[in-house]
Amino acid sequence: VSIIFYFVAGCGASIFRAILMALLLIFLKDGLKYKTSPIYILNVTWLIMLFLNPFVVFDNGAILSFLATFSLLYGVPIFESFLSKKIPSFARQLITISIVPWLFTMPFLLFTYHQVSISALICNILLLYIIELVVLIGFVATLFTFVHVNLGFLCHPRLSLIHI
Repeated sequence: VSIIFYFVAGCGASIFRAILMALLLIFLKDGLKYKTSPIYILNVTWLIMLFLNPFVVFDNGAILSFLATFSLLYGVPIFESFLSKKIPSFARQLITISIVPWLFTMPFLLFTYHQVSISALICNILLLYIIELVVLIGFVATLFTFVHVNLGFLCHPRLSLIHI
């Protein structure tokens, strides 16, 4: 499934990073029964990608993907601890998961493109959980469609516009 998704999503370095990290984690945890830190998974993923394609160091998408992943793994807990405990946990997570990757990638974006989008930050905050819901519905609809085409229409009625 991961290989199909990789090709459908356009063979980008960020997709390859996500798939490789997931496969490494599954292999180490389930296959070898080895517990490891996410930073090691991230580092090994980077090394494998460098081995397969040394020019990945010049791929802006790969760099942004690693920066954002690093920020989610390590920046979010740090920034969340600075927020007041009076703020509900859901709101603290929403704020930090939206702001921290933006803060971690902003220097690279400024250096590379000489601009930063404030609207991206606002959109992240507003659309974070809506996108998760849409992806979940699409995933379930896809699974149902594999069983029977009409079952996919139950999850997403707009699929009926597509004639097979």
